[in-house]
Amino acid sequence: MMLCDVISGTVPITLVLADNSAVCRLAIKLLLEAEPNIKLVGEAVCFADVMRMCGELKPNVLVMDLRMPDGREFDTALTKSHLLGCAKHVLAMSVWVDQESKALAADYGVAKLLDKACLGSELIPAIVQGC
Repeated sequence: MMLCDVISGTVPITLVLADNSAVCRLAIKLLLEAEPNIKLVGEAVCFADVMRMCGELKPNVLVMDLRMPDGREFDTALTKSHLLGCAKHVLAMSVWVDQESKALAADYGVAKLLDKACLGSELIPAIVQGC
């Protein structure tokens, strides 16, 4: 699969979604359903699942809650190399977009930190721009 095929829409963008909130995952799935070129291939509710799913599914994009319930248990250098080795583009989302959150996102190797309050307008463009 060539990157230009993903961008042109001839191959869907594969995505793993990670958030411990079922309500947040449902809202994001509704946004994604309106996009025929984005295929949700997995959902994770904890960081251990994120690591496993990204390794198994090799998505083009990982969209994850920045503060997963068990996220602090992982060494950030290991996490960064694993996530970036498995997902081509990592996006994080949070209700807090302060300096601490931005630093944590940078530690994880996140391409962009999205404000959960703005996902309706920012999520799809961020996914597509990364691919």
